[in-house]
Amino acid sequence: MKKRNWLCLLAALFLVLALGCLAALKQPKALPGPAGAGRPLRLVVATDLHYLSPRLTDGGSFFTQTVERGDGKLVEYMDTVVDALIDRVLELKPDALVLTGDLTFNGERESLLDLTEKLRRAQEGGIPVLVLPGNHDIGAIFACRFEGDTAYQTTNISQGDFRDLCAEFGPDRALAADESSFSYVYELAEDLRLLFLDANAAGAGGKLKEETLQWAREQLGAAEEAGAQVISVTHQNLLPQNALLNKNYVVGNRKEVLELLRAGGVRTNLSGHSHILHASEEDGFTDYCTEALSLTPLRYALVELDGERNVSYRAESLPLLQREARERFDGCSRVKLEPTVQALELPEEQASQMLEFAVELNRQYFTGELDQAAALADPRWALWKQLGEGSFWLDYMESMIEGS
Repeated sequence: MKKRNWLCLLAALFLVLALGCLAALKQPKALPGPAGAGRPLRLVVATDLHYLSPRLTDGGSFFTQTVERGDGKLVEYMDTVVDALIDRVLELKPDALVLTGDLTFNGERESLLDLTEKLRRAQEGGIPVLVLPGNHDIGAIFACRFEGDTAYQTTNISQGDFRDLCAEFGPDRALAADESSFSYVYELAEDLRLLFLDANAAGAGGKLKEETLQWAREQLGAAEEAGAQVISVTHQNLLPQNALLNKNYVVGNRKEVLELLRAGGVRTNLSGHSHILHASEEDGFTDYCTEALSLTPLRYALVELDGERNVSYRAESLPLLQREARERFDGCSRVKLEPTVQALELPEEQASQMLEFAVELNRQYFTGELDQAAALADPRWALWKQLGEGSFWLDYMESMIEGS
């Protein structure tokens, strides 16, 4: 009897030790502090995830029509895409993952809840995740769930919700945080800080509030005193990425913001919102716009900073769903283009050539793969110049081919 009791006790002790070891293995890695001055750094940057919780759609007809008539987002696959992004981040082990806004499809609180669980996996692996809200994230009026042939309103994300749910992704570990928005300063290294500027707070209307501008001015002064360089991060662009489409794509008071940043020695901004892969430069200031992760070819960017804090920017793609993403994007472009081409009442061969040229050009432009010289020399472009006069699409394509 005594021997059996001792065996039971030893078994129990072994089980406790085993469970303790297992629990220790599951403990998340501590997030790192600021890197030493001059140490090379790497960021993974992604934007415009437009993540929709799988619990908010049954894949019915209304949802299908919504995505097929949209701008090419691979909405129904974003659960898989975001998981793949986190896997890639854990493999690359960057100094931070930066997400520059439009985290959710249309501001559904449930989508943000599910997304934060996924982002937490990166932080548990020791990678800081730093986010900004986009114009789709706070106070959105189109937050809904899809069921059959109908969409039903669902709870959206308030300013307080976003702050509560995303505080761990930046502000909780920030050097300073703005009380009037989700703006904050993150010390990536002893000599480098990231200044996140939120133009999408409740009541901001796509501009930086006066309180935020004053706060940012103080943070730039503090960085200068500490001998630290600053890179700014916004959702909307600070420099137009397209000559035609820029009115609603740039920060509303961007000139004032640019003046403030330049005075503080900032020369680089990371942004999204326009959904295209493009970099604009003006008077020594560069705004790198990363293409939407939700569009073909599922891009994110690697931003490398050497010891002198020179910036190197390179876009990469996730190796999955490439055919589906391309077909979705081209299909959505075709739906928008067909009425314009049909209205020209051209012979079928000419109409087909013009349609396919425009579809290809639109994709190449968004993905940053457009060869402007080749497009200008393409005989199908000559057809558009000859026969498409007066159409929006001709003006739009001219902004791609003949713009910077």
